[in-house]
Amino acid sequence: MAQSSIQHDFIVCDAGSTKCQWAIVRSGQIVHTIESVGVNPALLSVDEIKALLPADFLRLSPRVPIYYYGAGCIGAEVNARVVHALDSVCQPSSVCVESDMLGAARATLAHDKGIVCILGTGANSCAYNGSQIVESIRPLGYILGDEGSGADIGKALVADALKGFLSADITNKFFAFASVGYAQIVENIYRHKGANAYLARFARFALDNMSDPQIADIVSARFRLFLQRNVLRYSSEYLSAEVNFVGGVANAFKDILAGECASVGLKMGRVCCRPLEGLVAYHCA
Repeated sequence: MAQSSIQHDFIVCDAGSTKCQWAIVRSGQIVHTIESVGVNPALLSVDEIKALLPADFLRLSPRVPIYYYGAGCIGAEVNARVVHALDSVCQPSSVCVESDMLGAARATLAHDKGIVCILGTGANSCAYNGSQIVESIRPLGYILGDEGSGADIGKALVADALKGFLSADITNKFFAFASVGYAQIVENIYRHKGANAYLARFARFALDNMSDPQIADIVSARFRLFLQRNVLRYSSEYLSAEVNFVGGVANAFKDILAGECASVGLKMGRVCCRPLEGLVAYHCA
């Protein structure tokens, strides 16, 4: 009798605070993907989480496991809210909720040892032993930390522009990009919600103007600070392994990031914008 093939049917989600990516996997292959609005369960009730889930999409594959990796999934109480919300929407056979940091580790390293970093709107990092996170440095958010993130690059860029450190040409381009003046920029940062996301918008301006040495210096300096204040503090056994990166900022500026890693003796490993495909591969292995 021929041996039947192993079936891999599940749903996996990479959930950020601004957007989520979902994939339905059947027999080990992605058959359907969707992007939905972001979810941060640390700030939401079960009903509020339910309202943000792509219910019609999730009902396409009922009674299969769901692997959910998300921002804000920081403990049993918060994670339970996600489980309850998913249970009520599509009745999965099981739900596994983990942090986005563990998701980044599994997506890039699978069962290998190394350091993994997230560089997107925010920043985070960990040392991973091939099974679990064993060391981490507190990211502290965009006010006290998050060095090298989109918000951090944006903050440095906006500060230099508003204090008059940039050339007249690049300053004019900056205000054209912002489409508002000094007073409105300051108000958007200090008086409105979502200042981190607003500041992170200016990372796009940095990317579009990397030919300007002042902009390139800002980006390089923020990555250098990220490595110094975060990555280089891990144990030597992990520093000797590869340093992997996940996130839109890491992917967009990977050449600059590679240069900064090399300058401090770190080996750059995998760089990917989003971890979804890596997570699918991990759960199919």
